[in-house]
Amino acid sequence: MLGRKVQKIRTRIALALSAVVLTVSGGGMSLAILGSAHAAPGAVIYDSIPSPLPGNVASLGYAATSTSQFGDRVTLDGASGTAPSVTVLMSSWGCETGHWNLGDCVTTPGATFSQELTLNVYNVDAGGAVGSMITSKTQTFDIPYRPSADNTHCTAGDAGKWFDGTVCNNGKAAEVTFQLSGLSSDLPTDVVFAVQFNTTSHGPSPVGTGAACYSSPGGCPYDSLNVGIPTGQTVSVGSDNDADVVYWDTTYPGYTAGLKADTGWSPNGTVSLRVVATSTPDKVEGMTILQNGNNIGCDASVNQRAITVQYKPTLVPC
Repeated sequence: MLGRKVQKIRTRIALALSAVVLTVSGGGMSLAILGSAHAAPGAVIYDSIPSPLPGNVASLGYAATSTSQFGDRVTLDGASGTAPSVTVLMSSWGCETGHWNLGDCVTTPGATFSQELTLNVYNVDAGGAVGSMITSKTQTFDIPYRPSADNTHCTAGDAGKWFDGTVCNNGKAAEVTFQLSGLSSDLPTDVVFAVQFNTTSHGPSPVGTGAACYSSPGGCPYDSLNVGIPTGQTVSVGSDNDADVVYWDTTYPGYTAGLKADTGWSPNGTVSLRVVATSTPDKVEGMTILQNGNNIGCDASVNQRAITVQYKPTLVPC
């Protein structure tokens, strides 16, 4: 049982709280511990990924369009924290053996390939031009091959496609999540995200034709890997700065290298992304135990939040 004279708890704890106020009872008195806390992590601050996730979505193929990086300018709905995650919806058209467009696609259920992808994050300059790079994160993902051709459900004009239970598809939608870290501050509200990777002939360091997969029956899966731009996709959290504009780095005929705004993409001008805020919680120092709302310990340095104590606290002299 706690005595009448309760001393101040001097401790250092990490908090990740939403706004909650809970009390505990000990020896007939009500206690609340006061301290400061960062906003709760895990809030979605931008989302243009369809839900539920379909078998596939419209997409941009990097190898087919001489693309190095591709992305979108978005407006975030809230602070990102210093370690947000960014999920991108990809579309994988590669088969374990065979080809997506020749009717000979065969894939072992659940088979994947390892692929290095880079997420570049940029400031936005005046007029919507791409500004300085804020951060860049490279990760390796296990990307699923598209399933085998279904010659029972997918025939005639759909021959060679796979069946998701409802419709026939050429590619398979798959999410990849980049975990950013080490940011010195929140991301700007107005920001460009772009995905970059190498294919046989394109990217910052093209793989070339010497890769073993280049002469394999299925070819190289990265040459059949796309970024999702679902037709008519709406944004459920945050906003797409312009649903007719994407940001594209390509040497396709008529274009020059470099990431630039490109118009005329509606109804496929929203790249499928989700941004989730995360942060390192604040540390709380010198909290005070209150008895029935009255401070009966030492002076408190913070008083912004109340947190739960589900057990008898350890008391440390001031």
